[in-house]
Amino acid sequence: MTDQLVNIETAKLAFEKGFDCPTSHYYWCDRDYIQRMCNSNHATELHRQKMYNESKEIFTISVPTQSLLQKWLREKRHLHITVFQSNLPTTEPQTTRWEWGYDISKIDDPNNSIKISFNFLSFEKALEDALKECLKLY
Repeated sequence: MTDQLVNIETAKLAFEKGFDCPTSHYYWCDRDYIQRMCNSNHATELHRQKMYNESKEIFTISVPTQSLLQKWLREKRHLHITVFQSNLPTTEPQTTRWEWGYDISKIDDPNNSIKISFNFLSFEKALEDALKECLKLY
């Protein structure tokens, strides 16, 4: 088992919203496109490193795990994500696959949901979508 990394869209959105924790994975980017993903043993050295290559600024974007970004949103932005399994199958009653969903709420007001969504085929897909929604809300 390994921790699930967020996808590039979520990583870029987190970067724009101020996520600045060192991670073990980074995307090397310029303004136009992602150049590559790297796994670094020297995370602090690459953390938001800026370099110049052929007069283009190249920088790195931290790629957190889903659980690290979820914790950052909870501790820094006071948004809590609950991922749950619904009690309805996604297709026909004889299926063994069940839907997943999420609920986003503020920590100081847990009984007032900001957003609820259903119809995901896995826990990780539901969590990824919830992370994006939290970042968009902030």
